[in-house]
Amino acid sequence: MTGRVLLFVYGTLHPDYQGKPSEFLRARSQRLGSALTSGRLYDAGPFPVAVFDPESQDRIYGELLELTALPATLDWLDRYEGYNPRRPLTSLFIRSEITVFAHDIPYPCFAYQAALPPENLPLIASGDYLAYLAGH
Repeated sequence: MTGRVLLFVYGTLHPDYQGKPSEFLRARSQRLGSALTSGRLYDAGPFPVAVFDPESQDRIYGELLELTALPATLDWLDRYEGYNPRRPLTSLFIRSEITVFAHDIPYPCFAYQAALPPENLPLIASGDYLAYLAGH
């Protein structure tokens, strides 16, 4: 794998979230800064679910990371997110290529979003999962 691999995280993988998955990822990435993208964020109980939509007026807030220890880190992320690149339609989440903005600069990157549209899940209106958790 050549070149930089960037990842936008907004939930349990966010470097400020306390948990084993975020701890694992902190050791295998470099923080590039806060970022945002267009879409909607939902509360699925133990984790958030994103639906990215470049046409949406809603925003999802997170962190932009540069991954290290490739390709092993990306393989681990796919397993953690329940994404099977060979069978995306049977996956819980899919790894998508999106554009995020950090310091008003667009960055193409990977991010994980719901494989199927969420039904009957509460909207996280702020688009910020960590702030949402702090308010509960």
